[in-house]
Amino acid sequence: SMKKVTAYTGQALEFDGVTDYINGGTTTSAINPAEGDTGHTCTLWFNAPDVSATRYLMDKYHNDERIRLWLDTGGNVNVRFKSVTGVTTGLSVTAETTGVYDDGAWHHLVLSIGVGDLGVKLWIDGVAVIEQDSVANPFENWDNLRALRLGGSSTADGDSLFTGMMSNVQIWNAAWSASDVAYAYNNPEQLVLGNPATSLTYSDLKLWYPMQDGH
Repeated sequence: SMKKVTAYTGQALEFDGVTDYINGGTTTSAINPAEGDTGHTCTLWFNAPDVSATRYLMDKYHNDERIRLWLDTGGNVNVRFKSVTGVTTGLSVTAETTGVYDDGAWHHLVLSIGVGDLGVKLWIDGVAVIEQDSVANPFENWDNLRALRLGGSSTADGDSLFTGMMSNVQIWNAAWSASDVAYAYNNPEQLVLGNPATSLTYSDLKLWYPMQDGH
């Protein structure tokens, strides 16, 4: 079972790589982007000492639409975002970091999906490590109703479960700026709303798992 452990700051949940994962729900707007949305951001802290197999940090996959974040066996963080197949204005991004993050240290991850030149960006520890252009409506015809899963694949209960620690998972219905990322990284115990330069509002925060309690 999950254990509460000491995090980079505060506390975290430890995932055993055998049975542990978190089901974040299915159809609610809290975790589902919608057509016309201008942005979507997933952020968390993770500590991954074991990548002897593929380890999913976050996964939401349905009808070939997906938002996936995982570590491969080389310790690279991979991102996969795809809007519905066959929509000519849809978006498909698959990329991996050149840096490796299976060092047993805490890392801050932000995946932000925006429109147009806001792009699809992955920041780790305050640094943009993946940047790709987006499109005018990256969530066109989005109908991904499968459960968001933290620490495992959303398509199979025992597939690629995460081994390590995770903390402070948040889902925002808005794209983050570089200023937001820097603030969150440097102020890990505060919400990004404390950033005086942010355009985010509390209503943009759709899901928050501080992970201060384990069992």
